[in-house]
Amino acid sequence: MTKKILLLTAIFWLAAVFFAFAQDDSEENEYLKPDYGMLTAEYQFSPLSPNPLSIENLRLRYFIDYNLALRAGLTLDYQNDSPTDSLSLNGFRTGLRAGLEFHFPGTKRLSPYWGFELQFLSQGYNAEETDDGDVTEVRGQQVDALGNFGERGYFSFGGTALLGFDLYLAKNFYMGAELGLSANSRSFKDTEVTFNGTSSIIQTGGNEFRLGINANNLIRIGYAF
Repeated sequence: MTKKILLLTAIFWLAAVFFAFAQDDSEENEYLKPDYGMLTAEYQFSPLSPNPLSIENLRLRYFIDYNLALRAGLTLDYQNDSPTDSLSLNGFRTGLRAGLEFHFPGTKRLSPYWGFELQFLSQGYNAEETDDGDVTEVRGQQVDALGNFGERGYFSFGGTALLGFDLYLAKNFYMGAELGLSANSRSFKDTEVTFNGTSSIIQTGGNEFRLGINANNLIRIGYAF
């Protein structure tokens, strides 16, 4: 399945490049890239992600110069499930990403860049079950309908050094991709269980550090205005 997704992504990019360079000569002297003072809005597709359609994939950039852009993105995700009348499962993710991009001259249509981005992220879970008047609540860790524990909540802070490019298919309309070297530190939340008002911590939080290279976004589509 992964090979098929990568193959489709490669075909998509080849088609985009062919389209970009097959435009008629009327655009030959037209400036296609955003100038200073312009804003870009883009949506980022990650076919390998379990959730390719999310507000987390939205990003804005503001060009304070023709080769320098501020970038920002928002993470906002809330989910509530009620598998039974007595069980309520909640989860949330909130965060903010912000950084700078430094663009090279490139070509008429291609705008390569490097930059960096900082990210703050919080993820949490809460589950509550009522059974014959007894109330059990679990905070800080994911719980499914069968009572199995899953992913833990956490606070995360990190940064990414990135390389990317924008390919302008038409004036102000572009596609792009990005690679990043990311370093993130996570502080896990305690897993707390409350039964009829009496609380106890069954697992204390810990810390984790991750460093790795990743394809941040295989396909980015945006417009400058």
